[in-house]
Amino acid sequence: MNVDKEMFINVSAGSTRIAITEGGNLVELHIERPDYQRMVGNIYKGLIQNVIPGMQAAF
Repeated sequence: MNVDKEMFINVSAGSTRIAITEGGNLVELHIERPDYQRMVGNIYKGLIQNVIPGMQAAF
């Protein structure tokens, strides 16, 4: 099955927005603001209390 994938990029003075679609459905949305400090590289230790498989997420 071949699914059309598209990437849309919008840049303004206040932010950069990137949207990725598959088959016309939004699958990813990234928003980057220059005043927002990224947390890439930081490591946090926590205790998982709940896992939601449908969201592929742990809280």
